[in-house]
Amino acid sequence: MAHRRLFVVSLIGFVVLLGVGIVVPILPLYAQDLGANAFQIGMIFASFSLSKTIFTPIIGGLSDVTGRKKLIILGLGAYTVVALMYVLAIGPLTLIAVRSIHGVASAFILPVAMSYAGLIAKQGEEGLFMGTFNMALFLGMGTGPFIGGVLTRFFGMDTAFFALSLLSLLALVITWGMLPGSIRATSMHEPRRPQSLGIVFKSRMMKGLLVSRLINSIGRGGLLAFLPLLATARGID
Repeated sequence: MAHRRLFVVSLIGFVVLLGVGIVVPILPLYAQDLGANAFQIGMIFASFSLSKTIFTPIIGGLSDVTGRKKLIILGLGAYTVVALMYVLAIGPLTLIAVRSIHGVASAFILPVAMSYAGLIAKQGEEGLFMGTFNMALFLGMGTGPFIGGVLTRFFGMDTAFFALSLLSLLALVITWGMLPGSIRATSMHEPRRPQSLGIVFKSRMMKGLLVSRLINSIGRGGLLAFLPLLATARGID
């Protein structure tokens, strides 16, 4: 049963990241077409991460109380709608607003799904479960840009956002119909009363992990925002 749940939650992660991967490489070009300058393009990408950063610990704590399935469904429903809002954007400021909403919706999905995968992990198989889940995420994120490039080249940029919306809807259907909502921890760590963020930040291990993730995210964010523009400037279509 645990491995079946792992397959379902990994499939959800794959589908979501496939949609995101389709959109992210063309987003800087889309923003540039809407008149965004370099600073505004940076803000468009930063707004997603900042709103997600603010809401992730809040939603994470809420998932411990209300359950994870309903929050994932709520986030996927928002993803489905927000993807269509990109097409309606009329300028850089509108795009920043859409990205901010998108970041909030993202806080409902992947962090909660990741905690779900950790919670169902069997004792002694925690690494296997989390490795499998992350493999699905990177497979989706790695496949998405290729599909997005093909869609954009032959059908236009708007098609990428429609694809994100459809894939989010597909993930919602999978979650609704296949993901068990009631789960019991099977790992060596039994559920505990939620801790405050202050206690989390007192851990030296957590501080190290947070700094590592911060540095990695800064570098990756810069590449995602400006590498497509550099490629276009070099004549790569």
